[in-house]
Amino acid sequence: MLKDRIVSESDIKNYYRISYILFTILLFIALIVIIIRLYKVQIQMGEYYYDRAEKNFIQEVRLSPLRGRILDIKGNVIAQNRPSFNLFITPAFTKNYKKTLQTIDNLIGIPEERFQDIIDEIKKKKGLERFKPIRILTDLTFDQIAIIESNIEDLSGVEILMDSFRDYPLGEIASHIVGYVGEIDKKTLQEKNSKKEVYKQGDIIGKRGIELAYEDYLRGEEGKEYILVDAKGFKVEASEVQDYLKDKIKKIPPLPGRDVVLTIDIDYQRELEKMFDVVDGGLIAINPVTGKIYALISRPSFSPAKLSQRVSKTEWKNILSDPLKPLINKVTQDHYPPGSTFKIVSALAGLDKKIITENTTSFCNGVFQFGTRPFRCWKKGGHGSLSLHRAIVQSCDVYFYRLGDRLDIDNIFFYGRMLGFGQKTGLEIDEETSGILPSRDYYKRDKRFGSYHRGYAINASIGQGDVNVTLIQLAYAYAALANGGSLLRPVIVEEIRDPNNNNKVVLKNEPVIRAELNIDKNIITKIVDGLYGVCNEPGGTAAFQKYRIFGNNKEIKIAGKTGTAQVVEMRDGKNISDSYIHKDHAWFVGFADVENPEILVAVLHKHGGHGASGAAPYVFKAIKLFYEMYKGMKFEDMAITMNSETIESGD
Repeated sequence: MLKDRIVSESDIKNYYRISYILFTILLFIALIVIIIRLYKVQIQMGEYYYDRAEKNFIQEVRLSPLRGRILDIKGNVIAQNRPSFNLFITPAFTKNYKKTLQTIDNLIGIPEERFQDIIDEIKKKKGLERFKPIRILTDLTFDQIAIIESNIEDLSGVEILMDSFRDYPLGEIASHIVGYVGEIDKKTLQEKNSKKEVYKQGDIIGKRGIELAYEDYLRGEEGKEYILVDAKGFKVEASEVQDYLKDKIKKIPPLPGRDVVLTIDIDYQRELEKMFDVVDGGLIAINPVTGKIYALISRPSFSPAKLSQRVSKTEWKNILSDPLKPLINKVTQDHYPPGSTFKIVSALAGLDKKIITENTTSFCNGVFQFGTRPFRCWKKGGHGSLSLHRAIVQSCDVYFYRLGDRLDIDNIFFYGRMLGFGQKTGLEIDEETSGILPSRDYYKRDKRFGSYHRGYAINASIGQGDVNVTLIQLAYAYAALANGGSLLRPVIVEEIRDPNNNNKVVLKNEPVIRAELNIDKNIITKIVDGLYGVCNEPGGTAAFQKYRIFGNNKEIKIAGKTGTAQVVEMRDGKNISDSYIHKDHAWFVGFADVENPEILVAVLHKHGGHGASGAAPYVFKAIKLFYEMYKGMKFEDMAITMNSETIESGD
């Protein structure tokens, strides 16, 4: 048995040989694995790990561009940038953020709703998000800066940073033209980024008006700066590695936005705003030949500077619930029955369809009886027998009731569309409304009506019933008559300049004809003659008001049309008296000179009463101001007081 236990020397050698071979194989396999791993790390993923290591100490910082300016036609600044000092808090560096915020509130005050918003925002920050500063207050005064700086040791994580602030030096003037800016909201951020437009949370973006419509030009291009940072993310100076990392530590400067030059003359706009003292309404002044807008006013106005800052929920609620709707552009976004200003459509249709001629007469006794329903003229006693010309001059409703009944609603619709009603004009600021221009199909489609009745055309013929238009539609419809038959597209931007390239003009807007009326010029002339009579002939609904403003001046030949729209409205205005809320809407459109039109002004005065007294004076004053400012003309001051005996309380 002892002999069996003795291991031969050859067995031992074989054992060690096998062990060595196995060890060598395992070592070789391990080496292969290491080599493969090293290959993957160094070769295949080397760039990835290099980038990650680099980003641990090289940080990319976005450099926001200066927003482009908004200028008037003379180069006067309407919107620009100025330095702003803003207060920030970084949650990661704040020991007790509630206590810190309370201290700031005690020192300089934080609006109550903003205070809670900041707390909610801090609570949402997790991980690296806590290292991003949160804005507490915008545009600190020098006194506020001094107070914060003197207490900065007690305000951990709080700092004052300088940024550019959107400045509107004209205050509320031209507010509905220029609009305002604000922080991008989540919905807009998603929409922009889905289109591969580079926006990030906290970016400032146009919210309304030109600021919104020309955002792509005004914004500019952001730059980038790559800086060395320590483990906490603070910038550090490391001169010994600057040369080594010179290709990585660099700065790509931002490109400022482009300047948008408007067709508006702010001097004319300013004077018109002083003159246009209505509570609610709109005014637009244009060149009826080119379509360029000289001035645009909507009442009430708002402060672009205030709305460009953070507005509390309570303030927004008050703005949105205001019955006068200050954010709504009354020139483009509100539509109302145009009253007698719409009679040009019926006149155009009647003449072109040869249903009437300029000599066709009709007798007005104050009422047009349609079955059992009386359609009354604004002049209770009637106008007697009159032609189309005198029907326009005196704005006789009965004449147009009869014409409307003969025309039918579809003809009124056709010629209304021809003049641009029922469709957007193409003005790029804000979202236009199309208004309402009814047809037979309109009444058949809408279950409220059930079927079509002839009475709808009778009402529509004088701009009542379901016809609703915007002030800008009315202005450009009359411009088409003033210029001889071209329906123009509104132009409010003259050009766009690039300050990065010696103010090179990168976009120049020229007049655009949307459509030609394709109406006999003689027909247009006959209607314009009637509009001239409105302002100059005995019995003309605006003749007295024109005389009050221009006296016996014969140089300027002004044509126009009054309109009074009946109001049916709920009593929902808390601060508006019943006597005001139930007044009719006043309209007037006027242009001059008839032979060489240079200026057209349209006014809507909500609850202004009659078109002659509530709207026409503003138009005549605006035209007078135009000739004084640009033609150097002087006019006698007509000190006439209007009373019920000097003017009829009609259209």
